[in-house]
Amino acid sequence: MFYFQFHWYGFFLGLAAVVGFSLVEYQAKKRAIPLDLFWRASSWVIAGGVIGARAWHVMTDYSLYVNNWLNIFAIWQGGLSIIGCVTGALIAFYVFFWFHSGLKKYQLQLLDMSIFGLPIAQAIGRFGNYANQELYGFPTDLFFAIKIDISNRLNNYEQFSTFHPLFAYEGILLLFFAVGIWLNESHLKVGNGRLFLSYVAYYCFVRFSLDFLRIDKTTSFIVGLGFNQVVLLIVGIIVVGYLSTEFLEQRKRNKVSK
Repeated sequence: MFYFQFHWYGFFLGLAAVVGFSLVEYQAKKRAIPLDLFWRASSWVIAGGVIGARAWHVMTDYSLYVNNWLNIFAIWQGGLSIIGCVTGALIAFYVFFWFHSGLKKYQLQLLDMSIFGLPIAQAIGRFGNYANQELYGFPTDLFFAIKIDISNRLNNYEQFSTFHPLFAYEGILLLFFAVGIWLNESHLKVGNGRLFLSYVAYYCFVRFSLDFLRIDKTTSFIVGLGFNQVVLLIVGIIVVGYLSTEFLEQRKRNKVSK
């Protein structure tokens, strides 16, 4: 007999995907991007994103699965890393255009257009963390603290009941970025990849900062920093360095042209 079980975590992730891709599709229509190309590339991005999200989580929290490897496939229980999701999606995106080299003229356009939907999708997806009572920070008595059931509290924190809602902090900061992008849509240059890189730099800063409040971060070789923080710090520095160099080069070219 077929048995269906509803999971709020899956619902919010599905809603995030629908809203995010719909917003990017809207941008694709405005810029005359062939929709069949958009959805073919999107199917690769979705597959790569899901695989990457789970693989990164398992890699950084492998101790949770050492004694039960089958739980790796139980994604409805939570455990999808946004860092892994974006990484996997990017790899799949570039592999798609490697196989379809004749369509590369659309590559950077689609990459930049993704930021019209990506931060909003991430913000919605964070409500899935709330449904699963995960992604919370250190204990706090602030009025906006969230209550975590004792069964979902981390080891050594069973005596506390209210915690920092890290998922909400991240979601709000992502929505700030999204509002800024949409309000300035007409002034943005889409198609050189810098718009996407700007979002990467912004998210690296947001996540790096918020992870100082996180209890369950995987430790790294740098005292006080989690593994994800180290990765984000390195990526953020590289991206900011590249964008700064590009900005200075553009200023030089503008001066020469005058």
